[in-house]
Amino acid sequence: MPNTFSIMRSDTRSHFGTCSDKYRPIQVDEMMDIIDTASERLGNVEHTGYTYVGDGKRILIQSRMNDIISTDDDLLEGYLYTLINNTGISANRITP
Repeated sequence: MPNTFSIMRSDTRSHFGTCSDKYRPIQVDEMMDIIDTASERLGNVEHTGYTYVGDGKRILIQSRMNDIISTDDDLLEGYLYTLINNTGISANRITP
């Protein structure tokens, strides 16, 4: 198809999706740089785990904010979840 390309893993050549030439894929290492920069700006954030779906089509990263939030009689631990979507269908996002 004209003006389209395949999104795939470079190591296994596994196909994730097809996009127009107006889409710019963000590589996982580039997204990790963005996550690390955001974590440094927030301060005291530790990446605690990850999982992936479909050979890496979607990657979910869990990060814990090490500062406990105190509200009246309750203590809250803050977490950030980052979804890296390598299909070209949805945007990457970080959600508290």
